[in-house]
Amino acid sequence: MRRAVQIAMLAWVLAWGGVWGQEARSGRSNLGGEVRGTQHVGVPWNAISARIWGRRGPAPFEEWTLGMSHQGWSAWTQSDVVSGGRFQSGEQAWFEGTVSAGLVRWPEVRARSGLLRAEVAGTHERPWGLFRCHAFTEAGQGQTWWRENPNPNVVLGGNRWGWEMMWAPQFDGVPWPLPALSWASDGSWTLAWSSSHDAWANQRLWRPPPGSIQLAWTFPESRVELAWRCSLRPRGSGVGRASTQGPEDEGPRRAHFMRVGTSAQRVSSTWQWAWEWCPSESQEQF
Repeated sequence: MRRAVQIAMLAWVLAWGGVWGQEARSGRSNLGGEVRGTQHVGVPWNAISARIWGRRGPAPFEEWTLGMSHQGWSAWTQSDVVSGGRFQSGEQAWFEGTVSAGLVRWPEVRARSGLLRAEVAGTHERPWGLFRCHAFTEAGQGQTWWRENPNPNVVLGGNRWGWEMMWAPQFDGVPWPLPALSWASDGSWTLAWSSSHDAWANQRLWRPPPGSIQLAWTFPESRVELAWRCSLRPRGSGVGRASTQGPEDEGPRRAHFMRVGTSAQRVSSTWQWAWEWCPSESQEQF
C-alpha cells in the first residue's frame, strides 16, 4: 500500500510538471513545484511529498499551492492533501495559510482516523528587518475534545499546536546575507543563514527559502541542519540552439534544481532530497 501511494504521487507530479512545463500561456507561466523525500537514519520511517505552486490575479490570492504527502512505516502511515494561498495586506505585510486533511492508519490493529491541520503565517517588512510569525494546530487522530484515547491498542501522536516568531535583519550596504533568529513555543531558539539575500522574504509555508547553501542551528537541543541547492541545467545551455518555434510558441524556460540536506541531533538524524522546478526568470522568487 505504501509503495503504491508513493508511485502514484510521483506519477502525479511528473505528469503535472510535464503539462505545465510545456504550457506557454501567460496564465500558467509562473508555475513551480517540488518533489521531496525524507529518510530517517537507523529507522524504517520515510516520507515523500509533491507540491505545485504558482501566481494568479490579485484576488482572492496572489499565490496558491496544492500538494499531497505520505509518510510512515509498516505499523503507522499518514497520507495528506494540502491547499493554501498567500495575499498581501498593505504595502509591506503578507499573510499565508494552508489547510491539510489526512488519513492516519495503524495496519496492525486495523485502525484509522482522520487528521486536520491548519497553518498561518504573517510577514511584515520594516526598515531594520523582516518579521515573521508562524502558527499551526492539529485536530483528529481519533481523540476526543478532551484528548482522550478511545482505543487502548493505538498510540496516538496527540493534537499538536505551536508557534514561532522570526526576525531577519536587512540593512543596506551589507555585502553578505545576515542570519535570522527565531523563537518557538517549545522554548527553542534557531539561528538560520542562507546564501540568498532575499531568502526569508521569499520563504513560504509550502516551500523552503531560496539559496545555494542553507544552515540552521537550534538550541538548546543542539540540532544542526545543512542543505545544498544546485542547478540541474548548466548556464548557457540554450544559447545558439536552433528552433523552429516562434517566441510566442516556445514559452518561458524552466529552471530545475536539486536540493540535498541533512539534519542531525543527539538521538536521530535524517537525510532529505528534493527536485524543484520554476520559471528561469523567477529563480529568486521560487
